Amino acid sequence: MQEESMKDNTAAVNCQVLVEVASFLLNEKRTEIQKIELKQRVSVTMVPNRHWRPRTTSSSA
Repeated sequence: MQEESMKDNTAAVNCQVLVEVASFLLNEKRTEIQKIELKQRVSVTMVPNRHWRPRTTSSSA
């Protein structure tokens, strides 16, 4: 979130994460998220998604 918020012309950061991740971030990291929003002047939105899965990449070694 912090890296995305620092990019030029960023007004909002939208994060789609697992429900458990969203709960952790909102319960345990809310203050840090608010600091990012204030410092970078962006809006951070988290969308909990129980079906979201990280992309997997395969390496050809």
